Amino acid sequence: MTDDEFRELIGEVKRQLVSVGLPELADDDRYRIGEGVESRLPTPQEQLAKMLAAFERVIAIHDRRTITDAMNRIADATDGPAPSGAVIVGLARGGEEASEVNLLDAPDLGEVRASTHELVGQLLETPRER
Repeated sequence: MTDDEFRELIGEVKRQLVSVGLPELADDDRYRIGEGVESRLPTPQEQLAKMLAAFERVIAIHDRRTITDAMNRIADATDGPAPSGAVIVGLARGGEEASEVNLLDAPDLGEVRASTHELVGQLLETPRER
């Protein structure tokens, strides 16, 4: 693929990231190499791989497998009963009740994570055309 083709894909990935509420992952500044006036963007191929890797990390946060793996590690490292669940309780604001999120209700995103990881690997291995 050429740099221009990678740029087209970057544009589409940016649109999709913004549409799913992840505009910070679409920001070019996140992928800059170096600091100040010396900073530059990586090659389009590398930038696309970095964007998808960042998306993969976000997916991991929302994957049920991540919480079950963490609960298993806690159980292995402690004495007594293993944790049976994980709930995040948000702060109550402006007279509203506190919200609760049961992390075990998260979807299993393992297949999506694996596919994204594989795609990133393929991007990094593919010779690029200029």
